[in-house]
Formats: sequence, structure tokens, C-alpha cells
Amino acid sequence: VILPLTGSLSKMGEMERNAMIIASEHLYRDSMRSVELIFEDNKSRSVDAVSAANKLLTMDNVDMIVSSTTGASLAIQPIVDRYNIPHVAFCMDTEVSSLSKNTIRYYMGLEQEISAILDYLSICRGQRIGVLCCKIPAYETLVNKYIKPYFISDDNALVYLDYYELNQTDFKSIVLQ
Repeated sequence: VILPLTGSLSKMGEMERNAMIIASEHLYRDSMRSVELIFEDNKSRSVDAVSAANKLLTMDNVDMIVSSTTGASLAIQPIVDRYNIPHVAFCMDTEVSSLSKNTIRYYMGLEQEISAILDYLSICRGQRIGVLCCKIPAYETLVNKYIKPYFISDDNALVYLDYYELNQTDFKSIVLQ
């Protein structure tokens, strides 16, 4: 399992690590099937995900790789394809599984998130709206594909649209704009 256990995405990586441990315990308790999880830290960087994948495959001889984040999942796809092993990608990019015969995407939420946002916007008719979005390719794609067209075809006024970096913590100046 390749997760961002340190770096800018470490909080997310720790939550995913804990969830995977709990899931493996439930699997053993419910079916007496044991799964050994070997965790590697990609340090929130795609280049370190590649190193982690190579280690897991050459030194640990794993049967499957699980990765988190779009960047890491895309970076290790050539490696899992070369070794022809299953790869479960927990990432937002809806196209990731179409790029590799060994990758399956498991991410519940992005489509549901955009649907919830559009539902909310539908009750805000006639209001001035500002959109602040994380600068992640999958989110930027959704903004361009769904949010911007929504405002073009509706009576809502999009008065502000900006992006922030994933590791950004101070939003004061953006909110004031």
C-alpha cells in the first residue's frame, strides 16, 4: 500500500492507512482470510511512489499494489503493467483505469460531490457566487466541465473563481477577494 504518510497529504494518508488496517481486521474476523498490508510512504510525491512500487515488487514480492492520489497512481501504472499485477487506485481521476489493464479505480465521491454542488447551486438562484477550488487536475476538470457551464446557462452570477494549492492553509486573502 503506497500512501502519503508524510508531506503535504499526510493527514489523508494516515486516515487511509487506518481505514485499511480496520478493513483487513474485518476481513479476517468475517471470513478468516488474512491479508498482509505492507505500507510504503510516497512522501506526497509521485517520484517517491515510483520508488515505493519498485521496492514492493522487487524486495517484498507483493501480489497487488494499492495506491492513493492521482499523481501516485498514474506514476506507478507503467510499473504494475510491466509486472502484470493488480493495482487498486484510490484517486479522483475518473480516467485512471482506462490507462492500464491492471488498474481499477476505487473512489466513491467525485461524481457525487459535483452532483451535490450543482443541487446546492440550484437553490441559490439569483445570487452572486464565488468558487474556490483546490488546484488538482481532476477538480479543475470538473469545474470546467460542470461548474462554469452551469453559470453560463443559468441566472446565477459567478463573480469569482480561483484555485488554491492543496497544501495551502491560509485563505484570508482569497476569502477577502
